[in-house]
Amino acid sequence: GRSLEWQATPVRPGGISRPADRLGWTTESCVLVSSHLLRRRDRQQEVLDAALWDLVVLDEAHHARTRRDVSGRGADRRRPNTMMQLMQQLQSRTKGLLLLTATPMQVSPLEVWDLLGLLGLPPQWTEETFTHFFQWVEQENPDDAALAALAGLWQNTVEHFGELSSSAFPEVLRGSALKRRRALRALQDRDPLVRHNLDVELRRAVLALARRWTPVQALISRHSRNLLRAYQQQGAMDLDIGQRHVQDRFLESSAQERALYNAVEDFISTQYARYDKAGSQKRSAVGFVMTVYRRRLASSVAAVVSTLDKRLTNQLQQLDEEDVAASEGEGLGGDLTMDAEGVERTLEEISLQEERNAITALLEQARPLVGQESKGDALQRALAALRAEGYRQVIVFSQYTDTVDALKQLLVAAGHTSLMAFTGKGGQFLGTGGRWQPLTRDDTKKRFREGAASILLCTDAAAEGLNFQFCGALINYDMPWNPMRVEQRIGRIDRIGQCHPDMRIINLHLEGTVETDVYKALKERIQMFEQVVGTLQPILAEAASVAIGQAVMASREQRQEARESAVAAVQQAPEIRGFDLDDGLQDLDAIKRVINQLQPSPLGLKDLEAILTQPELLPPGCGARKIGPRDFAWTQPGLKQELRVTCNSAYYDDHSENCELWSPGSPLFPLQRAMELAGSNGGTNSRQDFLQALGG
Repeated sequence: GRSLEWQATPVRPGGISRPADRLGWTTESCVLVSSHLLRRRDRQQEVLDAALWDLVVLDEAHHARTRRDVSGRGADRRRPNTMMQLMQQLQSRTKGLLLLTATPMQVSPLEVWDLLGLLGLPPQWTEETFTHFFQWVEQENPDDAALAALAGLWQNTVEHFGELSSSAFPEVLRGSALKRRRALRALQDRDPLVRHNLDVELRRAVLALARRWTPVQALISRHSRNLLRAYQQQGAMDLDIGQRHVQDRFLESSAQERALYNAVEDFISTQYARYDKAGSQKRSAVGFVMTVYRRRLASSVAAVVSTLDKRLTNQLQQLDEEDVAASEGEGLGGDLTMDAEGVERTLEEISLQEERNAITALLEQARPLVGQESKGDALQRALAALRAEGYRQVIVFSQYTDTVDALKQLLVAAGHTSLMAFTGKGGQFLGTGGRWQPLTRDDTKKRFREGAASILLCTDAAAEGLNFQFCGALINYDMPWNPMRVEQRIGRIDRIGQCHPDMRIINLHLEGTVETDVYKALKERIQMFEQVVGTLQPILAEAASVAIGQAVMASREQRQEARESAVAAVQQAPEIRGFDLDDGLQDLDAIKRVINQLQPSPLGLKDLEAILTQPELLPPGCGARKIGPRDFAWTQPGLKQELRVTCNSAYYDDHSENCELWSPGSPLFPLQRAMELAGSNGGTNSRQDFLQALGG
């Protein structure tokens, strides 16, 4: 844009708007920028040319990935995607780097190694040794060579990050000072005889100790649902945790739908075959566009019609962010990791003329089916069934805005009036007169929480970071090629604090497609989506995604064989143990010890809100002015302007983008003064004194 906008808030009703040109935006003290925008090379250069950054924060950091070419060696085989390349260049351009992700990384240790490399790994923790480490520590009785390697890595970690805290030692070593000394000496001493003379029990103790102090523990802080469940089991947290109930509905396609699928797949295989002798980049770009058509067809006829229309009018040279996101981490076209700009440049060189007649014919065949699909009828039946079972609100997920737009029309035509939508275009609600009105991100969540709509139509990208634990039912209108994306959708409602003891998830599948064939093969091996991700699920999910991508490129003559090969790829994927990040980070024994030492909090959130209403209890120079039922305008010495704060967790959850939770951990919270008031910092006040002070 051409202006810098500060949203209007109760603290600043008028907001702020001032000019900001493209060349000057990187000079602002705080910049919030879309990761999709920074996939563009020209925008990346603006960030890299800016003055040294104090802190760079990358949300959804799992999107920064590196593929590895099996034919290469060492660094030459690494193929970082655009986001990873940018972060690697930013390493030397920032004083601090923070990577955030809530996505399970359990496929390969190298996914974690790639991200840790951005934060700074000790020199001995190379790609090869990092992978070997997690193999060595799984051994029941490691040999001297493995123990020597572990000792070297331990020493390198200590040199880089300092000594391991004694509180983090495994249980087997805490009960015996002698064992503790011998295990530490085995890792610290360079004399191989020290390790050679260890008995089996001590070798296992050394392994347990080695697992406790690696770059994973030093650089990662992780709080998973499994960890919170462990807290609940130990009695430290009173948590509401729902139970998943997943139902797959396999639908028969109409004759017209089957004919359209065949026609689109014929078009894809024909176009892809035309570039069989082309260079790898051109073939990869064409392959990517062909998979876009096929992914969109699997979502809805409306989605593929929209894309074919754009290609026919030469608009597809500018890639849709949803299409790039749908293939994230899989390699565009499957042959080569290309960035979006690389694909766009290649598409500009490809003549549309040879595709024009085929695309026109496809559009004539597809347009009459928009809004007449088998999945549309199944969606309405599913919504009615969930309503009959007592689920007042339902979220319907799709990968594409075009599909959501088509579903909006379908549901309105069917008489649904209590509707909201949230896509890359923002939030919307169905107003009076059948007109869709815009909503902010905060208002979308707030109004849906308050029951303003019974159905929320949502895209994957738009829902990232939104929590809907008050909703107990979810319908997957389309199924992404990588099923782990469905796991991320379910994570929007399967959260701590889920209000429904039983969550219903309904997946819609169209029979006779390679996607459904592969999904059934997955279900035979693992309980997809029935529970929180296990170590084998991501491995098979990635195999499924690759298998589908290869199958949809096959010619009509080879199509059945390709589908059978895709199913076999999932059925025959090896039962290897997936890398589980939580194994190295979550120690249930340590959790139990910490829980046993916990003391009741001297002050609750209601107490803190009461403090805000009593100016005499605040530190000198600090003040709070009530501006709403749950929010205050906060000021303190050195603060240029008032900031909006609250002590109500639900209110903060709805307004987190422009409100601060005034509690310990917030930079605005005067922790020392609060502890004095609560009598927990050596002061003379007791909690009773505090409550009496509030009462006057």
